Amino acid sequence: MNIGETIRKIRKEKKLSQQDLAYLCSISSNAICQIERDHAFPKQETIKMICKVLEIPVAYLLLSCIEEKDVPADRQFVFSALKKLMADLLLNQTNTPNI
Repeated sequence: MNIGETIRKIRKEKKLSQQDLAYLCSISSNAICQIERDHAFPKQETIKMICKVLEIPVAYLLLSCIEEKDVPADRQFVFSALKKLMADLLLNQTNTPNI
């Protein structure tokens, strides 16, 4: 699981700098740098704030962190298929207006 790398990837997809993300999360840019380099693991509240700013569900971030190598070999095929499906569902859930 590599939460820092995942945050960096999503941040860059959203075209935000580390400084922008830090400012929007009300934390230091050094903290974002440490998280992205996996030198520090963010607290639960920080994860929630980062996800809010990146406009993604926390579950999507955590799911995105799990890599195929983290899953037993005999379950990797099923994991890969389910991960893609779940990621799509989680992202579409946030893009759908609440009724």
